[in-house]
Amino acid sequence: APLVAAITLASEESKITIQNRPTVLNTGEYTGELRWDEARAGKDLHVIDGLTVTKMANEGGDYATVLGTLCLASGQHSWNIYINHVEDSNLFIGVAVGGHDLNADPQEMKHRTYYLSNGTIRVAGKLITRCAEPYAEG
Repeated sequence: APLVAAITLASEESKITIQNRPTVLNTGEYTGELRWDEARAGKDLHVIDGLTVTKMANEGGDYATVLGTLCLASGQHSWNIYINHVEDSNLFIGVAVGGHDLNADPQEMKHRTYYLSNGTIRVAGKLITRCAEPYAEG
């Protein structure tokens, strides 16, 4: 299955905004804007104009994921994400298989690839480092 950009928010009131910058996919084959897909967002997430996501409550569970609008089949991809506010160290930013449970803990996904706000980086489930720069905003 193709991968899509994804974020998972665990804290109520956490908010992220993607900066509206074209994303180049498959080295020149496609240029488009990455936006958060309201139709593929966890129960507790509120998506505004495809650019801002806020976790509103914890009614759907501790975790809620929103997927991006672009599927990534291959190539190198980059995008800028601005972190407005994170309550704790449970903000995951990465890629996910499009069909996974949007309210599940991303740490339980077998092929997870993410950068956790406490500085942990995993690629295809393998721990790369726990010493990356942690983030809370910016």
